[in-house]
Amino acid sequence: MTKARPLALVTGGWRRIGAAIARKLAVEGWDLALHAHHVGTCDPAFAAELRDLGVEVHKLVGDLDDPDFAAGLVSAAKAAAGRAPTLLVNCASVFHDDTIATLTADALAHHFRVNLFAPLLLTRAFADALGDGEGCVVHPGDIREPEVSDALVERCLSEFGRIDCLVNNAGGQFVAPAEDITANGWRAVRRLNLDAPWHLTQLVAKRWMIENGGGRVISVVLCPRRGIEGMAHSSAARAGMTALTNTLSLEWGKYGIGLVCVAPGWIDTEGVRGYGEDLHEVADRVPMKRIGTAEEVGEVIAFLASPGAAYISGTTIVVDGGLENTVAG
Repeated sequence: MTKARPLALVTGGWRRIGAAIARKLAVEGWDLALHAHHVGTCDPAFAAELRDLGVEVHKLVGDLDDPDFAAGLVSAAKAAAGRAPTLLVNCASVFHDDTIATLTADALAHHFRVNLFAPLLLTRAFADALGDGEGCVVHPGDIREPEVSDALVERCLSEFGRIDCLVNNAGGQFVAPAEDITANGWRAVRRLNLDAPWHLTQLVAKRWMIENGGGRVISVVLCPRRGIEGMAHSSAARAGMTALTNTLSLEWGKYGIGLVCVAPGWIDTEGVRGYGEDLHEVADRVPMKRIGTAEEVGEVIAFLASPGAAYISGTTIVVDGGLENTVAG
């Protein structure tokens, strides 16, 4: 039985940037559910061009200014294609040439509904549809807020009845000289990279692992043995997570809980590219003469979550191509 191709829902997918996105997705083998505001926008020649690439094209027409239509668009795509989309591209938008002096309240409200509220409704419906998949729960929220962690753990236990592995991967920071980091900036980075994973780790341990034979906790950190310029706040917070992992491995080993950190080096991600570094120059400093991939980090974490890594605890696995061992690191 041939496996169905993945389905992408693209709002505003018949014109301009939306059409370019649809064309590229078709080349990559995605079936398409393309939304248009008016039926006249749905160019049959464009649909034929896409179908000639061997993909399905489903037409969805309606006004994203209508909250009911926006909220139901994911379901409409599922009904048309016979399966839920696994990619959502919010490309549709409206704009006018009004100045502040001529912009009316109605026009401003229209902009708000189409450009902000509709994507919010669509994203929420998309997350719900993903959560309907067997073995998957999607729970949006700010992980820095303890009530979000509480609700996430409660939902996982309600849906699956157990939590065998926790991966603390959420994190982030901004680049800034240490002397320019404000108290609020320091606090925000610390809450995301230390407070939030600590609360979630403690919660999962108390709610399930301690009383049910253990589990695995894997936390993504920065390299614990070298400084990183512009990252004083995140380095301090993630070093705290490394120390916490080492300590908890001593306290919770008796419960069968193994805790490990993974410290990626330079990994080719959108976030790293946003730092403005020349990645070719960075690669020259790495002994393996390249930067890593997200997939390589994922492979390490998958191994650490497997039974084969059950005896690994209280340590940090560095995934950096050997950069840590160089003076240039």
